[in-house]
Amino acid sequence: MTQRRTFLKTVGLAAGTALAGYGASESNAVGDASAQESSGDAPLTSVEQAVPYQRNVEEVKGHLEASAHLLSENDGAGDAADGATAAFHAKHAGDYYKDIIPRLRDADSQLALQLRATLADVLEHCRSMDSGAYDDYVHDDVFSLLDRASAAVISEDLRGTTSFTGRVMNALARRLNEEYSVGVATDGETITNAGEYWDAWGFAVRIQTLYDGNESAFLSATSDAVSAIRGQVEDTVSNMAVRETTLQLRASAEGALGLPSASVEGREDALDYARNVEEVKGHLLAASELKQLGDSSGTAFHARHAPDYAMTVLPPLYASDPGLAGDVLTHMTSALERGHSLGADAFDDYATGETFDLLDDAMETAVSEEFRGTTPFTASIIVALAGRIEEEYSAAVPEGEAVDLYGEYWDARGFLRRVETHYAAIESDLDAETRDAAGTAVETLRTNVDTVSTADELSGTVSDLESALSSVAGGN
Repeated sequence: MTQRRTFLKTVGLAAGTALAGYGASESNAVGDASAQESSGDAPLTSVEQAVPYQRNVEEVKGHLEASAHLLSENDGAGDAADGATAAFHAKHAGDYYKDIIPRLRDADSQLALQLRATLADVLEHCRSMDSGAYDDYVHDDVFSLLDRASAAVISEDLRGTTSFTGRVMNALARRLNEEYSVGVATDGETITNAGEYWDAWGFAVRIQTLYDGNESAFLSATSDAVSAIRGQVEDTVSNMAVRETTLQLRASAEGALGLPSASVEGREDALDYARNVEEVKGHLLAASELKQLGDSSGTAFHARHAPDYAMTVLPPLYASDPGLAGDVLTHMTSALERGHSLGADAFDDYATGETFDLLDDAMETAVSEEFRGTTPFTASIIVALAGRIEEEYSAAVPEGEAVDLYGEYWDARGFLRRVETHYAAIESDLDAETRDAAGTAVETLRTNVDTVSTADELSGTVSDLESALSSVAGGN
Protein backbone atom coordinates (compact mmCIF):
# COMPACT_ATOMS: atom_id res chain seq x y z
CA MET A 1 0.00 0.00 0.00
CA THR A 2 1.29 3.47 -0.87
CA GLN A 3 2.61 5.62 1.91
CA ARG A 4 0.43 8.59 2.80
CA ARG A 5 1.75 11.64 4.57
CA THR A 6 0.33 11.98 8.07
CA PHE A 7 -0.65 15.24 9.66
CA LEU A 8 -3.04 16.46 12.36
CA LYS A 9 -3.76 20.14 12.63
CA THR A 10 -4.71 21.15 16.14
CA VAL A 11 -4.47 24.93 16.01
CA GLY A 12 -7.54 26.92 16.92
CA LEU A 13 -10.31 24.34 16.48
CA ALA A 14 -13.55 26.18 17.09
CA ALA A 15 -16.03 24.74 19.53
CA GLY A 16 -19.58 23.98 18.46
CA THR A 17 -18.76 23.15 14.82
CA ALA A 18 -21.89 23.27 12.69
CA LEU A 19 -22.92 19.98 11.14
CA ALA A 20 -24.69 21.34 8.08
CA GLY A 21 -23.25 21.59 4.60
CA TYR A 22 -20.76 18.76 4.42
CA GLY A 23 -22.50 16.79 1.69
CA ALA A 24 -22.34 16.99 -2.07
CA SER A 25 -21.66 20.35 -3.65
CA GLU A 26 -24.49 22.67 -4.59
CA SER A 27 -22.15 24.91 -6.58
CA ASN A 28 -22.72 22.99 -9.80
CA ALA A 29 -26.46 22.67 -9.49
CA VAL A 30 -27.32 21.94 -13.11
CA GLY A 31 -24.72 19.21 -13.46
CA ASP A 32 -25.49 17.72 -10.07
CA ALA A 33 -29.20 17.61 -10.79
CA SER A 34 -28.60 15.72 -14.02
CA ALA A 35 -26.28 13.33 -12.20
CA GLN A 36 -28.98 12.55 -9.64
CA GLU A 37 -31.75 11.72 -12.11
CA SER A 38 -32.52 8.10 -12.81
CA SER A 39 -32.94 8.43 -16.57
CA GLY A 40 -31.64 5.09 -17.77
CA ASP A 41 -29.07 6.58 -20.15
CA ALA A 42 -25.88 5.13 -18.64
CA PRO A 43 -23.15 4.91 -19.65
CA LEU A 44 -22.84 8.69 -19.66
CA THR A 45 -21.07 10.11 -22.68
CA SER A 46 -21.39 13.87 -22.07
CA VAL A 47 -18.95 15.73 -19.86
CA GLU A 48 -21.81 17.91 -18.57
CA GLN A 49 -23.29 14.87 -16.83
CA ALA A 50 -20.25 12.67 -16.30
CA VAL A 51 -17.96 15.23 -14.63
CA PRO A 52 -20.37 16.03 -11.76
CA TYR A 53 -20.96 12.33 -11.24
CA GLN A 54 -17.27 11.52 -11.01
CA ARG A 55 -16.61 14.58 -8.87
CA ASN A 56 -19.14 13.29 -6.36
CA VAL A 57 -17.38 9.92 -6.36
CA GLU A 58 -14.12 11.73 -5.69
CA GLU A 59 -15.72 13.70 -2.87
CA VAL A 60 -16.75 10.45 -1.19
CA LYS A 61 -13.17 9.25 -1.53
CA GLY A 62 -11.93 12.56 -0.11
CA HIS A 63 -14.12 12.21 2.98
CA LEU A 64 -12.83 8.68 3.48
CA GLU A 65 -9.21 9.77 2.98
CA ALA A 66 -9.75 12.25 5.81
CA SER A 67 -11.48 9.60 7.91
CA ALA A 68 -8.66 7.07 7.54
CA HIS A 69 -6.04 9.71 8.20
CA LEU A 70 -7.75 11.06 11.31
CA LEU A 71 -8.24 7.58 12.71
CA SER A 72 -4.53 6.86 12.38
CA GLU A 73 -3.62 10.19 13.97
CA ASN A 74 -6.15 10.05 16.80
CA ASP A 75 -5.91 6.30 17.38
CA GLY A 76 -9.65 6.25 17.91
CA ALA A 77 -12.86 7.08 16.09
CA GLY A 78 -13.96 9.84 18.42
CA ASP A 79 -17.32 11.55 18.49
CA ALA A 80 -19.12 11.62 15.12
CA ALA A 81 -20.27 15.17 15.87
CA ASP A 82 -16.70 16.45 15.90
CA GLY A 83 -15.53 17.54 12.46
CA ALA A 84 -11.91 16.66 13.31
CA THR A 85 -12.66 12.98 13.92
CA ALA A 86 -12.58 9.93 11.71
CA ALA A 87 -16.20 9.04 12.47
CA PHE A 88 -17.46 12.41 11.28
CA HIS A 89 -16.02 11.94 7.80
CA ALA A 90 -16.84 8.23 7.62
CA LYS A 91 -20.46 9.20 8.22
CA HIS A 92 -20.44 11.63 5.30
CA ALA A 93 -20.04 8.89 2.72
CA GLY A 94 -23.78 8.35 3.08
CA ASP A 95 -24.55 11.96 2.14
CA TYR A 96 -23.89 11.10 -1.50
CA TYR A 97 -26.50 8.37 -2.04
CA LYS A 98 -28.69 10.62 -4.17
CA ASP A 99 -25.72 11.72 -6.28
CA ILE A 100 -24.31 8.28 -7.02
CA ILE A 101 -26.86 5.51 -6.52
CA PRO A 102 -29.74 6.38 -8.94
CA ARG A 103 -27.66 6.28 -12.11
CA LEU A 104 -25.74 3.28 -10.85
CA ARG A 105 -29.03 1.47 -10.22
CA ASP A 106 -29.91 1.97 -13.90
CA ALA A 107 -26.56 0.62 -15.01
CA ASP A 108 -26.05 -2.20 -12.49
CA SER A 109 -28.73 -2.70 -9.86
CA GLN A 110 -26.79 -5.30 -7.91
CA LEU A 111 -23.70 -3.13 -7.68
CA ALA A 112 -25.90 -0.23 -6.57
CA LEU A 113 -27.27 -2.33 -3.71
CA GLN A 114 -23.76 -3.43 -2.74
CA LEU A 115 -22.34 0.10 -2.79
CA ARG A 116 -25.32 1.48 -0.89
CA ALA A 117 -24.89 -1.12 1.84
CA THR A 118 -21.13 -0.57 1.98
CA LEU A 119 -21.36 3.20 2.33
CA ALA A 120 -23.95 2.77 5.06
CA ASP A 121 -21.57 0.48 6.93
CA VAL A 122 -18.42 2.61 6.71
CA LEU A 123 -19.09 4.36 10.01
CA GLU A 124 -19.39 1.06 11.89
CA HIS A 125 -16.11 -0.17 10.38
CA CYS A 126 -14.46 3.09 11.40
CA ARG A 127 -15.60 2.57 14.98
CA SER A 128 -14.70 -1.12 15.20
CA MET A 129 -11.41 -1.46 13.27
CA ASP A 130 -7.91 -0.42 14.22
CA SER A 131 -6.40 2.30 12.03
CA GLY A 132 -4.36 0.00 9.78
CA ALA A 133 -7.25 -2.35 9.04
CA TYR A 134 -9.60 0.56 8.43
CA ASP A 135 -7.12 2.21 6.06
CA ASP A 136 -6.89 -1.00 4.05
CA TYR A 137 -10.67 -1.39 4.08
CA VAL A 138 -11.20 2.15 2.75
CA HIS A 139 -8.56 2.09 0.04
CA ASP A 140 -8.99 -1.49 -1.09
CA ASP A 141 -12.64 -2.41 -0.54
CA VAL A 142 -14.65 0.82 -0.62
CA PHE A 143 -12.58 2.57 -3.28
CA SER A 144 -12.80 -0.54 -5.46
CA LEU A 145 -16.60 -0.41 -5.35
CA LEU A 146 -16.59 3.30 -6.12
CA ASP A 147 -14.32 2.67 -9.12
CA ARG A 148 -16.68 -0.05 -10.33
CA ALA A 149 -19.56 2.42 -10.00
CA SER A 150 -17.72 4.95 -12.18
CA ALA A 151 -16.93 2.27 -14.74
CA ALA A 152 -20.58 1.22 -14.89
CA VAL A 153 -22.01 4.74 -15.19
CA ILE A 154 -19.46 6.65 -17.29
CA SER A 155 -18.48 5.71 -20.82
CA GLU A 156 -15.04 4.12 -21.01
CA ASP A 157 -14.13 6.31 -23.98
CA LEU A 158 -14.77 9.38 -21.84
CA ARG A 159 -13.57 8.12 -18.48
CA GLY A 160 -10.21 7.01 -19.80
CA THR A 161 -9.17 10.36 -21.25
CA THR A 162 -6.79 12.82 -19.68
CA SER A 163 -9.20 15.60 -20.64
CA PHE A 164 -11.93 14.03 -18.51
CA THR A 165 -9.57 13.49 -15.59
CA GLY A 166 -8.48 17.11 -15.82
CA ARG A 167 -12.07 18.33 -15.77
CA VAL A 168 -12.82 16.25 -12.68
CA MET A 169 -9.64 17.46 -11.01
CA ASN A 170 -10.65 21.05 -11.68
CA ALA A 171 -14.19 20.52 -10.40
CA LEU A 172 -12.75 19.05 -7.22
CA ALA A 173 -10.31 21.96 -6.88
CA ARG A 174 -13.25 24.34 -6.96
CA ARG A 175 -14.92 22.37 -4.18
CA LEU A 176 -11.68 22.38 -2.18
CA ASN A 177 -11.57 26.16 -2.32
CA GLU A 178 -15.20 26.40 -1.21
CA GLU A 179 -14.65 24.12 1.77
CA TYR A 180 -11.37 25.70 2.78
CA SER A 181 -12.83 29.23 2.71
CA VAL A 182 -15.45 28.10 5.24
CA GLY A 183 -13.12 25.96 7.32
CA VAL A 184 -10.24 28.39 7.90
CA ALA A 185 -10.20 32.02 9.01
CA THR A 186 -9.61 34.50 6.20
CA ASP A 187 -6.01 35.20 7.20
CA GLY A 188 -5.22 31.53 7.88
CA GLU A 189 -3.81 29.87 11.00
CA THR A 190 -7.14 29.39 12.81
CA ILE A 191 -9.44 26.52 11.86
CA THR A 192 -12.97 27.83 12.35
CA ASN A 193 -14.87 24.81 11.05
CA ALA A 194 -13.01 21.52 11.42
CA GLY A 195 -15.40 19.51 9.27
CA GLU A 196 -15.01 21.77 6.24
CA TYR A 197 -11.28 22.04 6.81
CA TRP A 198 -10.80 18.27 6.70
CA ASP A 199 -13.05 18.04 3.65
CA ALA A 200 -10.57 20.34 1.89
CA TRP A 201 -7.69 18.19 3.10
CA GLY A 202 -9.28 15.04 1.70
CA PHE A 203 -10.04 16.71 -1.61
CA ALA A 204 -6.40 17.83 -1.87
CA VAL A 205 -5.33 14.19 -1.51
CA ARG A 206 -7.70 13.18 -4.30
CA ILE A 207 -6.48 15.96 -6.60
CA GLN A 208 -2.94 14.66 -6.24
CA THR A 209 -4.12 11.13 -6.99
CA LEU A 210 -5.98 12.24 -10.11
CA TYR A 211 -2.97 14.20 -11.31
CA ASP A 212 -0.45 11.41 -10.77
CA GLY A 213 0.22 9.56 -14.01
CA ASN A 214 -1.12 12.39 -16.18
CA GLU A 215 1.68 14.88 -15.58
CA SER A 216 2.85 15.04 -19.20
CA ALA A 217 -0.49 16.46 -20.35
CA PHE A 218 -0.27 19.53 -18.15
CA LEU A 219 1.85 22.65 -17.78
CA SER A 220 4.46 23.24 -15.12
CA ALA A 221 2.03 25.74 -13.58
CA THR A 222 -0.44 22.90 -13.01
CA SER A 223 2.25 20.73 -11.49
CA ASP A 224 3.33 23.54 -9.20
CA ALA A 225 -0.24 24.10 -8.04
CA VAL A 226 -0.90 20.40 -7.41
CA SER A 227 2.33 20.16 -5.46
CA ALA A 228 1.51 23.22 -3.39
CA ILE A 229 -2.13 22.75 -2.51
CA ARG A 230 -1.89 19.99 0.08
CA GLY A 231 0.93 21.73 1.92
CA GLN A 232 -1.03 24.98 1.92
CA VAL A 233 -4.04 23.24 3.43
CA GLU A 234 -1.92 21.56 6.08
CA ASP A 235 -0.18 24.83 6.92
CA THR A 236 -3.53 26.67 7.04
CA VAL A 237 -2.40 29.54 4.85
CA SER A 238 -4.75 32.41 3.99
CA ASN A 239 -7.94 31.84 2.03
CA MET A 240 -6.62 34.01 -0.80
CA ALA A 241 -3.44 31.95 -1.11
CA VAL A 242 -5.48 28.77 -1.50
CA ARG A 243 -7.79 30.50 -3.92
CA GLU A 244 -4.86 31.61 -6.06
CA THR A 245 -3.44 28.09 -6.14
CA THR A 246 -6.74 26.46 -7.07
CA LEU A 247 -7.29 29.07 -9.78
CA GLN A 248 -3.78 28.45 -11.11
CA LEU A 249 -4.48 24.74 -11.16
CA ARG A 250 -7.83 25.07 -12.91
CA ALA A 251 -6.91 27.74 -15.45
CA SER A 252 -3.58 26.17 -16.40
CA ALA A 253 -5.19 22.75 -16.76
CA GLU A 254 -7.88 24.13 -19.04
CA GLY A 255 -5.25 25.92 -21.08
CA ALA A 256 -3.05 22.84 -21.39
CA LEU A 257 -5.94 20.52 -22.27
CA GLY A 258 -7.35 22.84 -24.90
CA LEU A 259 -10.80 22.97 -23.33
CA PRO A 260 -13.34 25.40 -24.87
CA SER A 261 -12.46 28.12 -22.35
CA ALA A 262 -8.86 28.09 -23.61
CA SER A 263 -9.62 29.60 -27.02
CA VAL A 264 -11.15 32.86 -28.19
CA GLU A 265 -12.61 32.14 -31.60
CA GLY A 266 -14.75 34.56 -33.56
CA ARG A 267 -16.28 37.89 -32.74
CA GLU A 268 -18.69 36.70 -30.07
CA ASP A 269 -15.94 35.00 -28.08
CA ALA A 270 -13.72 38.04 -28.51
CA LEU A 271 -16.44 40.38 -27.25
CA ASP A 272 -17.14 38.18 -24.21
CA TYR A 273 -13.43 38.10 -23.41
CA ALA A 274 -13.04 41.86 -23.82
CA ARG A 275 -16.10 42.61 -21.67
CA ASN A 276 -14.72 40.44 -18.87
CA VAL A 277 -11.36 42.20 -19.01
CA GLU A 278 -13.17 45.53 -18.89
CA GLU A 279 -15.22 44.44 -15.88
CA VAL A 280 -12.02 43.58 -14.03
CA LYS A 281 -10.76 47.06 -14.83
CA GLY A 282 -14.05 48.57 -13.68
CA HIS A 283 -13.84 46.82 -10.33
CA LEU A 284 -10.26 47.97 -9.86
CA LEU A 285 -11.17 51.54 -10.76
CA ALA A 286 -13.95 51.45 -8.17
CA ALA A 287 -11.54 50.02 -5.59
CA SER A 288 -8.99 52.74 -6.31
CA GLU A 289 -11.53 55.58 -6.13
CA LEU A 290 -12.90 54.25 -2.85
CA LYS A 291 -9.37 53.96 -1.51
CA GLN A 292 -8.89 57.64 -2.31
CA LEU A 293 -12.07 58.37 -0.36
CA GLY A 294 -10.80 56.42 2.65
CA ASP A 295 -13.46 53.69 2.33
CA SER A 296 -11.51 50.56 3.27
CA SER A 297 -14.48 48.19 3.18
CA GLY A 298 -15.51 49.45 -0.26
CA THR A 299 -11.96 49.09 -1.51
CA ALA A 300 -11.88 45.50 -0.28
CA PHE A 301 -15.28 44.72 -1.80
CA HIS A 302 -14.16 45.61 -5.31
CA ALA A 303 -10.56 44.42 -5.06
CA ARG A 304 -11.93 41.04 -3.96
CA HIS A 305 -13.90 40.77 -7.22
CA ALA A 306 -10.86 40.73 -9.51
CA PRO A 307 -10.13 36.99 -9.08
CA ASP A 308 -13.77 36.20 -9.89
CA TYR A 309 -12.83 36.66 -13.53
CA ALA A 310 -9.79 34.41 -13.52
CA MET A 311 -11.48 31.46 -15.20
CA THR A 312 -12.72 33.64 -18.06
CA VAL A 313 -9.49 35.58 -18.59
CA LEU A 314 -6.68 33.11 -17.84
CA PRO A 315 -7.21 29.83 -19.76
CA PRO A 316 -6.43 31.34 -23.20
CA LEU A 317 -3.32 32.93 -21.71
CA TYR A 318 -2.11 29.65 -20.22
CA ALA A 319 -2.61 28.09 -23.64
CA SER A 320 -0.31 30.60 -25.34
CA ASP A 321 1.69 32.56 -22.74
CA PRO A 322 1.84 30.87 -19.31
CA GLY A 323 4.19 33.51 -17.93
CA LEU A 324 1.74 36.30 -18.69
CA ALA A 325 -1.09 34.19 -17.26
CA GLY A 326 0.80 33.78 -14.01
CA ASP A 327 1.47 37.51 -13.76
CA VAL A 328 -2.19 38.38 -14.40
CA LEU A 329 -3.35 35.85 -11.81
CA THR A 330 -0.93 37.16 -9.20
CA HIS A 331 -2.10 40.73 -9.73
CA MET A 332 -5.76 39.70 -9.60
CA THR A 333 -5.40 37.78 -6.37
CA SER A 334 -3.08 40.34 -4.77
CA ALA A 335 -5.45 43.27 -5.28
CA LEU A 336 -7.23 42.71 -1.98
CA GLU A 337 -4.03 42.54 0.09
CA ARG A 338 -2.56 45.53 -1.76
CA GLY A 339 -5.73 47.47 -1.05
CA HIS A 340 -5.09 46.92 2.64
CA SER A 341 -1.32 47.46 2.69
CA LEU A 342 -0.68 50.28 0.21
CA GLY A 343 -1.45 53.95 0.40
CA ALA A 344 -4.05 55.38 -1.97
CA ASP A 345 -1.61 56.56 -4.66
CA ALA A 346 0.51 53.41 -4.54
CA PHE A 347 -2.60 51.24 -4.78
CA ASP A 348 -3.82 53.22 -7.77
CA ASP A 349 -0.45 52.64 -9.49
CA TYR A 350 -0.74 48.92 -8.76
CA ALA A 351 -4.40 48.49 -9.70
CA THR A 352 -4.87 50.85 -12.64
CA GLY A 353 -1.25 50.99 -13.75
CA GLU A 354 0.52 47.64 -13.46
CA THR A 355 -2.59 45.49 -13.56
CA PHE A 356 -4.20 47.41 -16.41
CA ASP A 357 -0.99 47.01 -18.44
CA LEU A 358 -1.09 43.25 -17.89
CA LEU A 359 -4.76 43.11 -18.83
CA ASP A 360 -3.96 45.01 -22.03
CA ASP A 361 -1.29 42.41 -22.77
CA ALA A 362 -3.91 39.71 -22.14
CA MET A 363 -6.20 41.31 -24.72
CA GLU A 364 -3.39 41.44 -27.27
CA THR A 365 -2.58 37.79 -26.63
CA ALA A 366 -6.10 36.35 -26.59
CA VAL A 367 -8.08 38.52 -29.04
CA SER A 368 -7.34 38.72 -32.74
CA GLU A 369 -6.26 42.09 -34.11
CA GLU A 370 -9.08 41.62 -36.62
CA PHE A 371 -11.32 42.87 -33.83
CA ARG A 372 -9.14 44.45 -31.21
CA GLY A 373 -8.89 48.22 -31.47
CA THR A 374 -11.34 48.63 -34.35
CA THR A 375 -14.13 51.18 -34.02
CA PRO A 376 -16.96 48.65 -34.49
CA PHE A 377 -15.53 46.29 -31.90
CA THR A 378 -14.92 49.11 -29.42
CA ALA A 379 -18.49 50.29 -29.94
CA SER A 380 -19.65 46.75 -29.17
CA ILE A 381 -17.66 46.78 -25.92
CA ILE A 382 -19.34 50.07 -24.96
CA VAL A 383 -22.78 48.60 -25.62
CA ALA A 384 -21.96 45.45 -23.66
CA LEU A 385 -20.65 47.45 -20.70
CA ALA A 386 -23.68 49.73 -20.81
CA GLY A 387 -25.84 46.65 -20.36
CA ARG A 388 -23.80 45.64 -17.32
CA ILE A 389 -24.12 49.18 -15.89
CA GLU A 390 -27.88 48.86 -16.23
CA GLU A 391 -27.88 45.49 -14.42
CA GLU A 392 -25.75 46.67 -11.52
CA TYR A 393 -27.45 50.04 -11.17
CA SER A 394 -30.95 48.58 -11.29
CA ALA A 395 -30.03 46.29 -8.40
CA ALA A 396 -28.37 49.10 -6.45
CA VAL A 397 -30.82 51.95 -6.98
CA PRO A 398 -34.28 50.52 -7.72
CA GLU A 399 -36.22 53.64 -6.69
CA GLY A 400 -33.73 56.47 -7.20
CA GLU A 401 -32.27 58.91 -4.67
CA ALA A 402 -31.33 56.15 -2.18
CA VAL A 403 -28.55 53.62 -2.88
CA ASP A 404 -29.66 50.21 -1.58
CA LEU A 405 -26.59 48.21 -2.63
CA TYR A 406 -23.46 50.32 -2.32
CA GLY A 407 -21.16 47.73 -3.88
CA GLU A 408 -23.29 47.33 -7.00
CA TYR A 409 -23.60 51.10 -7.30
CA TRP A 410 -19.82 51.38 -7.45
CA ASP A 411 -19.72 48.52 -9.95
CA ALA A 412 -21.83 50.73 -12.20
CA ARG A 413 -19.52 53.70 -11.60
CA GLY A 414 -16.43 51.64 -12.42
CA PHE A 415 -17.96 50.23 -15.60
CA LEU A 416 -19.05 53.73 -16.61
CA ARG A 417 -15.44 54.92 -16.36
CA ARG A 418 -14.51 52.24 -18.87
CA VAL A 419 -17.38 53.25 -21.18
CA GLU A 420 -16.12 56.84 -21.09
CA THR A 421 -12.56 55.76 -21.89
CA HIS A 422 -13.62 53.66 -24.87
CA TYR A 423 -16.00 56.29 -26.18
CA ALA A 424 -13.23 58.90 -26.11
CA ALA A 425 -11.11 56.54 -28.22
CA ILE A 426 -13.66 56.27 -31.04
CA GLU A 427 -15.51 59.59 -30.82
CA SER A 428 -13.58 61.18 -33.68
CA ASP A 429 -14.28 58.19 -35.93
CA LEU A 430 -18.06 58.65 -35.72
CA ASP A 431 -20.16 60.69 -38.12
CA ALA A 432 -21.68 63.88 -36.75
CA GLU A 433 -25.16 62.47 -36.17
CA THR A 434 -23.90 59.38 -34.36
CA ARG A 435 -21.37 61.41 -32.38
CA ASP A 436 -24.08 63.80 -31.20
CA ALA A 437 -26.48 61.05 -30.14
CA ALA A 438 -23.88 58.80 -28.53
CA GLY A 439 -22.03 61.66 -26.84
CA THR A 440 -25.25 62.98 -25.33
CA ALA A 441 -26.14 59.49 -24.07
CA VAL A 442 -22.73 59.02 -22.43
CA GLU A 443 -22.97 62.41 -20.72
CA THR A 444 -26.51 61.71 -19.55
CA LEU A 445 -25.43 58.31 -18.27
CA ARG A 446 -22.81 60.02 -16.13
CA THR A 447 -25.45 62.43 -14.82
CA ASN A 448 -27.81 59.53 -14.06
CA VAL A 449 -25.16 57.79 -11.99
CA ASP A 450 -23.81 60.89 -10.24
CA THR A 451 -27.23 62.24 -9.27
CA VAL A 452 -28.66 58.81 -8.40
CA SER A 453 -31.48 58.85 -10.92
CA THR A 454 -34.12 56.12 -10.91
CA ALA A 455 -33.29 52.81 -12.50
CA ASP A 456 -35.88 53.48 -15.21
CA GLU A 457 -34.25 56.77 -16.12
CA LEU A 458 -30.85 55.13 -16.41
CA SER A 459 -32.31 52.26 -18.45
CA GLY A 460 -33.73 54.80 -20.88
CA THR A 461 -30.30 56.38 -21.29
CA VAL A 462 -28.71 52.97 -21.91
CA SER A 463 -31.29 52.31 -24.61
CA ASP A 464 -30.40 55.66 -26.21
CA LEU A 465 -26.71 54.75 -26.21
CA GLU A 466 -27.37 51.32 -27.67
CA SER A 467 -29.51 52.85 -30.43
CA ALA A 468 -26.88 55.46 -31.24
CA LEU A 469 -24.10 52.91 -31.59
CA SER A 470 -26.02 49.94 -33.01
CA SER A 471 -25.09 50.52 -36.62
CA VAL A 472 -21.43 51.15 -35.74
CA ALA A 473 -21.21 48.11 -33.44
CA GLY A 474 -22.45 45.84 -36.22
CA GLY A 475 -19.57 46.79 -38.48
CA ASN A 476 -17.28 43.78 -37.86
